Amino acid sequence: MTITDALLDRSPDVATRRIALDFLAQARKARHRLDDAADDEALHDFRVALRRLRSVIRAFAHELHDAVGRKARRRLRALAAETGASRDAEVQLAWLRTLGDSLDPLERGGVRWLSDVIAARKAHADARLTRDATAGFDRLHRTLERRLRKYEMVIRIDDTRAARTFASVVAHHGRALATELGARLAAIASVDDQDAAHEARIAAKRLRYLLEPVADEVEGAPPLIEQLKVMQDILGDMHDMDVLGTMALAALDDAGAQSERPGLVALVARIRERRDALYATAHAEWLGGNGAALLTRAKELADTLDAHRSADLEIERKYLLRGLPERVRGVPAKEIAQGWLPGIKLRERLRAVRDADGTERCFRTVKVGEGLVRMELEEETSPALFSALWTHTAERRVRKRRYAVREGALTWEIDEFTDRELFLAEVELPHADTEVELPDWLAPYVEREVTGEAEYVNYNLGRAEAK
Repeated sequence: MTITDALLDRSPDVATRRIALDFLAQARKARHRLDDAADDEALHDFRVALRRLRSVIRAFAHELHDAVGRKARRRLRALAAETGASRDAEVQLAWLRTLGDSLDPLERGGVRWLSDVIAARKAHADARLTRDATAGFDRLHRTLERRLRKYEMVIRIDDTRAARTFASVVAHHGRALATELGARLAAIASVDDQDAAHEARIAAKRLRYLLEPVADEVEGAPPLIEQLKVMQDILGDMHDMDVLGTMALAALDDAGAQSERPGLVALVARIRERRDALYATAHAEWLGGNGAALLTRAKELADTLDAHRSADLEIERKYLLRGLPERVRGVPAKEIAQGWLPGIKLRERLRAVRDADGTERCFRTVKVGEGLVRMELEEETSPALFSALWTHTAERRVRKRRYAVREGALTWEIDEFTDRELFLAEVELPHADTEVELPDWLAPYVEREVTGEAEYVNYNLGRAEAK
């Protein structure tokens, strides 16, 4: 799927509406294809778009506010249920057809009888779906599109908290869904726990749908999404076999199926064999604690999303250190020279960075604001332009060596100033209210937090270099 524009840095209200509108448009496009009897994929596409739309509405109810009312949710639920009946019949018929020449004469009669029953149910479900979709979906589409394209928000001028991003909201929901998926998988103790398996499949599907719109923006998301899809398919196939087996058993009590009874009994055995094989695969991959690695990856991905922040927003805490922590000795360091162009309201910073491998890059940066949360605009520039501008920074410069140490979802940067006796630690945060716990290797060296103290702002630390 493709959602235009980057979503992670957008507000949750905007991002969720863009995703919902995209799924709504996909459903409308597929709905018009339902009229074409030759379009075998129309029903599948319509059903998937509806499910994804409902998943967005369910997951982001808070962000969508009252854009989707109860009546609209009920209508979407009813349409999804109707597409489900058609889809189930379609899947059942497709599997029965795969048996083909493997059937013995005894089984063929039972398969033929059951296929006729399912085909009749599918024809009824398809007709009802086409009628209801034609009658009600277009009106529902117009209502939802109008409501999703605008929203109202309240801004409090005394609220100093950093605005939430869509990344943080996806992280919150992703973590909750990963926990739910783990609980659902743990509830499957045997092949007979089909209700639990069905709930696990739904949890995997919801987590997958949550991550798909941002998959291209988050490293590690595509392979996790693919694993969730495999899990969803296997658990879904297992559920389908259980439903089909129940239907075949029920058919044994049908007076019209008595002549096919031996074939139906044989078919039930084959269906159970397939169901048991699917369960064995699921157990080897995800059950009995085997899904721990997948769940860990899901939670790590949530941590990555939580740590994501807009490139234009700097949320940073700073600490004065007594010396250079032992932990960073031997860590590859960057050599940094930075200076500020003359200015009162506008303070433009120039920074030259030499990595441990000798690579050099130059940047121009403007920061606006003070304290914990500041706006930061930065772009890379050419060495030639940097050199031309650098001559104007002679009255305000600092030089330092920077070490970076990753701790969980956060990266601690330790600055060792080479033009004076000073050591500072900085950590960038996803949100202003993120709680910071000093790492064990750093805590003994911390004198105190100096976030917002003018004395330790790099601009104020700048001084003229000796000629």
